[in-house]
Amino acid sequence: MKLRKSSNLSSYYPIDRTVESIITHKRIRLWVFLCLMVSLTIGTSAIEAWGDGSVSYPDNLMTDNWYACVSGDDLIPDIMLGRFPAKNKTELNIMIDKTIQYEQEPLYGEWSNNALLMSGAIEGVHEDIEHLRDEYWLPAGYNVSEISALDGENASDVYSELNKGQHIVYYTGHGVVNGWEQVFYDYYIPELTNERRLPAIFSMACSSGHFGHPDKDSLGEAFLKAQNGAIAFFGASRLASGTNLLGLGLSEAVAELNIYTLGEIVRHIKLKLQYSLDMELYNLLGDPALDLGAPRRQPGKVDLFVSPTNISFEPQEPKQGEPVKITAVIHNYGVADARDVIVELRDDRKANPIRIKLRN
Repeated sequence: MKLRKSSNLSSYYPIDRTVESIITHKRIRLWVFLCLMVSLTIGTSAIEAWGDGSVSYPDNLMTDNWYACVSGDDLIPDIMLGRFPAKNKTELNIMIDKTIQYEQEPLYGEWSNNALLMSGAIEGVHEDIEHLRDEYWLPAGYNVSEISALDGENASDVYSELNKGQHIVYYTGHGVVNGWEQVFYDYYIPELTNERRLPAIFSMACSSGHFGHPDKDSLGEAFLKAQNGAIAFFGASRLASGTNLLGLGLSEAVAELNIYTLGEIVRHIKLKLQYSLDMELYNLLGDPALDLGAPRRQPGKVDLFVSPTNISFEPQEPKQGEPVKITAVIHNYGVADARDVIVELRDDRKANPIRIKLRN
């Protein structure tokens, strides 16, 4: 289900203006991508989140997750759901235009291979960042930048890294409605010059995705409403407990499984969070059908990828001198066909790798 533009506000809705007519159609068997196009104040078209207005934990539910649960009695989303948190047509147009351009006129370049991993002023979370970096992002070939508040890095460092262009941004640490505590706040966003090199941001922090605040925009809303800023933001709407499951789910989905559809990435994360009190608190601001792989598929180029999970050995524990069958599945996420591929198998104990040439 792709976005389309119209001068009539009601026709922004992909299927029908009423959410109920979409999500309660129990005969749907294929994945549905639903984007709630308005947040609070566009006439009578507002689609409000489910919640009781409380700001105290654990009665702090402000969530869109309810809209996505249409089968069974669990809280796991059955459809891919996101929200464009617009208060007027101008804000809505900015979000839609950025999304369409990101997919239909992608800006190719090295920026789409960048990942920014950030940690706030909490002891221990930097170790989580290092684990994700070493086990997922570096093996997947990403150019990883790190920022840590405990190391004295601050908003100027975040500002500089964002302006380089980032494909994925992950933050873990303390958060408030309009920022990442001691790291970055919404008033820096209008000065960003990252133009079309827009990141999808995943924020494991309290309240940074609080799209229902009565008096001000959250950090996530500010990123989406800016001409530059971000293409999507996944964050908590209220106070949240600390967990590394969000970062683990994100890293598995993108860096290991090469999942590029935004809604599918979010669902993978929510599966990780399903036994956490935080699962409902995290909401997607952005189009769940967005293809994050668009700027990585440069015309005329291949994009080969082998995950550790795609390599198997038979037997798994060979004896000395016993022949071993090695099976590797090589994925090509690029646009061009891959031909005459050379695969190197390295043994760290030996200087020279084994080179195998594959022909299509």
